[in-house]
Amino acid sequence: MGKVMLPQSFLLTGLIGFLVVAVYGYYGKLSLPWATAFGLVFLLMVIASFISMAPKVPK
Repeated sequence: MGKVMLPQSFLLTGLIGFLVVAVYGYYGKLSLPWATAFGLVFLLMVIASFISMAPKVPK
């Protein structure tokens, strides 16, 4: 199966989203369960972006 390269905007969205959720969660504008759920989603987006940037290992 071929390796898929995610666009850089996907990483940027994940980073900005995680920061916004962290700030809103810290100041109480977002409840803790929602902040945790959104934070996890944005963190997974960042991790997926980093994995897609890794070079493909030849067989």
